[in-house]
Amino acid sequence: MRFQFSSNWKFCSERMITYCTKCWTQNSSDATTCRNCGAALEPIGGDYTEKLLAALYHPEPGTVQMAAWVLGELRETKAVPALTELLRQSDEPGAIEAAVEALGKIGPTSAVSVLANSSRWPLRVRIKVAEALGSIGEVKTEKALLTMLQDPSSLVKSLAADALSRLLQGARLTFQDFKCRARLDVYSFLLPAGGTS
Repeated sequence: MRFQFSSNWKFCSERMITYCTKCWTQNSSDATTCRNCGAALEPIGGDYTEKLLAALYHPEPGTVQMAAWVLGELRETKAVPALTELLRQSDEPGAIEAAVEALGKIGPTSAVSVLANSSRWPLRVRIKVAEALGSIGEVKTEKALLTMLQDPSSLVKSLAADALSRLLQGARLTFQDFKCRARLDVYSFLLPAGGTS
């Protein structure tokens, strides 16, 4: 896979990196074989995507995280079922966090129901869920974000309120349930200046 990173890790055209789908070593863009394991480097395409999807079931959590991250960067819609299954099956917080982040980048509203069941996950994952739902930014995320207003963490509450506010400002939210609208208004009023306590 070819991604461009500068020294400060923002996307640019200075340097290209190719990831080996066997060992996940970073290689230069002009390499044809992996410098670590010697495997042939796959071009972007069907075989590469299939290997990334298979890597979501790898026993090493770091491999799963890297595969989920790459699939998210690719905005690979074929990965949505595997990523949502990973959320249902995995107990590894890093893998769950990477899958949530990838789903937020891909943006499928089909993942909202899985993301809405985030209360059992650790705080860092619930934060990513609030960010992902905000990134998806569709009316279908409204109910899940409203539920997140009751999270024990003030940061999660704040992120959910911010995402709901952006949806409302974008006129993509109907708020047919006036009780939900009132709860958001009350919560927004109670938030200290700057968002979190």
